[in-house]
Amino acid sequence: AIYHRLLVDMGLLGERRLEQPVRGLLLFLSPEHDPQTEPWHSTIARDPQCPIRRVYLIEVLEQLRQTQPEHPLLATFLPYLVEDRECLREQAPLAYGQIQQAPLPEQARSHCLDVFQSWLLARFKDQTLGDFQKQLYRAGRLDQDIPLRQIGVAQ
Repeated sequence: AIYHRLLVDMGLLGERRLEQPVRGLLLFLSPEHDPQTEPWHSTIARDPQCPIRRVYLIEVLEQLRQTQPEHPLLATFLPYLVEDRECLREQAPLAYGQIQQAPLPEQARSHCLDVFQSWLLARFKDQTLGDFQKQLYRAGRLDQDIPLRQIGVAQ
């Protein structure tokens, strides 16, 4: 269904922008999450010019881990990648700092921070975002010039 939905969206976009080529990207967590809908699944694998591309996040992150271990996406998805909660608790401030300092456009940085915080909250359901912001502030990972009140940590 997702393959067909992407094709419909690509078709609608193509009708509005006749002068521009339209390409689609399917992002799955892993190959197990890909429904492998035919004929699109085999067409993507067979045709390098296919206007649809398929990416598996786990494979992208593993490739980055091997080739660019400081890449901000690895820090962004750290709460998903690290199974041990205590290790994650220790590594989270460093990962947050890596995202904050990464040479990214501001909008991309903001999205990475949102994803990081969302995964962190999913892993630590017993804590709030404010709890984590306090920890990050104490670890020196939040900008020291930002008043705690501004980020919702203090009254």
